[in-house]
Amino acid sequence: MRAFEFLVEYDRNKTTQTLGRQLANAFMTGGDKRQYEFYNTTYQHPDGTPDMPVILAQVMSGLEEADPTKNKIYTPWLAREYAKQNIKRLEDAHVLGPMLAEYDKYKKRNDFPADAKDIMRLNYNQFYTIMGNYEPPPEQIKDKGQAVEIYRDSNVRIVIPENEQAACYYGQGTKWCTAATRGTNYFSRYSSKERPLYILLPTKPSYDGEKYQLHFGSDQFMNEEDDPINLYELLTERFPDLYKYFITKEPEVKELVPFTSDDLIESISLQIRDLAMNHVWEKINDWEVDDSSFRDWQFETAMEMGLINNETDDQDVWEIIHSNDKLNDYLKYNDDARRFLVDIKHALTATPNDLKEIAISIMNDPNETDEPVTYFNLGMVMAYYVKDYFDPNWRGNWRNRNDEDHGVADWLAEHISISRQGQVSYSR
Repeated sequence: MRAFEFLVEYDRNKTTQTLGRQLANAFMTGGDKRQYEFYNTTYQHPDGTPDMPVILAQVMSGLEEADPTKNKIYTPWLAREYAKQNIKRLEDAHVLGPMLAEYDKYKKRNDFPADAKDIMRLNYNQFYTIMGNYEPPPEQIKDKGQAVEIYRDSNVRIVIPENEQAACYYGQGTKWCTAATRGTNYFSRYSSKERPLYILLPTKPSYDGEKYQLHFGSDQFMNEEDDPINLYELLTERFPDLYKYFITKEPEVKELVPFTSDDLIESISLQIRDLAMNHVWEKINDWEVDDSSFRDWQFETAMEMGLINNETDDQDVWEIIHSNDKLNDYLKYNDDARRFLVDIKHALTATPNDLKEIAISIMNDPNETDEPVTYFNLGMVMAYYVKDYFDPNWRGNWRNRNDEDHGVADWLAEHISISRQGQVSYSR
């Protein structure tokens, strides 16, 4: 036993040394982000910074538990694929466990593809495809279990599985962990009367096997491949007007910016604007303090005005200058600062409709996040509006743009926080 423990510890150290930062980032920002945020006191130091050893121990323990082999020979592969977010959640690694056990047997057979016998040469999708082609097809599930159909129109049916059997029946052909028939099935973790699983079955599929599973309690909205989908697009374009049903059932739908009330957006944007303008004034004040040419101008102008002369006591010179309003108007002196202030005021006066249009453009952009854009993200949405105001062509590369906004957009995206009650705060 001691030798086995040493082997696992040695492999863990080697893996974390190579992938540690990527593994932690995957846990904090990927499919397990909700777990990281919900149990933040477990995974963070008192000052709010990530506790990296704790996070890595959690990730590696989960991956080792998913590895069915005695010596954990597949853990490095699981770690690499999790770090790349090809395996999105630790629970998905557990679902892979039985498949890895089969792979461990199959790869020793002569008829198994020779180029697939080294798992480190395969990514998750390649592994899944090879195993699907090699293994006999799963038997069709005939027992429908217990489920209730809650919605039907000409485009889609929606069922709520009430037990694991129903989740497996309606989830046939998918990669959902709630439909797993081998290894750990996670139906009981996700399903409850208050926060049910919704399975969407298109009546006219746009491709073979098209299905969707929505779970608002964990903000997971997946297609049959268990890949995140654009919830706004699904509810308004793929299945037009489906949002009208969900907006009465799930409060998270109302949190999507396009469906948020104009009054709430206006309240939040005004708070953001006030905080942003305070930040802008701090920046202008910093320019003034660092601008030696302004002090030269103040001195020379005071001389021309006869307020001071060569015989004025040095201790009195700046007291006289600072007491004269005309000599302390930095915006009048610096045309660039004045233009920036005027422009940023305009850039921060986005209407609720402006912000809704920006949110829709973000959610419809395949290069952007698949996560729903809610009113909690209005700081980011406002940042996009500011960027568009100063440089309409910046899209596609956050950093590849001019800097006429002087970092205000970055500040909005990185420092603004919004509570569920619509209260705005910022961190320095």
